[in-house]
Amino acid sequence: NKVLHEKIVFLTVLTEEVPHVPAAERITVKRLGKGFASVVARYGFMEDPDIPEILDAFIQAGRGLAAARRVGADRDSRA
Repeated sequence: NKVLHEKIVFLTVLTEEVPHVPAAERITVKRLGKGFASVVARYGFMEDPDIPEILDAFIQAGRGLAAARRVGADRDSRA
């Protein structure tokens, strides 16, 4: 199958040298352009990585970005 999907996500899960990583510091999303994104999830050594949680956070981040783009487009069209 030589199909390149519309969105490609590179996921890295890191185990830090602390027991717990705060939720606010857990997931970093970097847009790489052309449908590619890099997601880095950090967990403490006492935590179990939760892949569905990571993907949900990525989806929520994308919705926030899309909403910001819509607001910006609305602002540009009024100028």
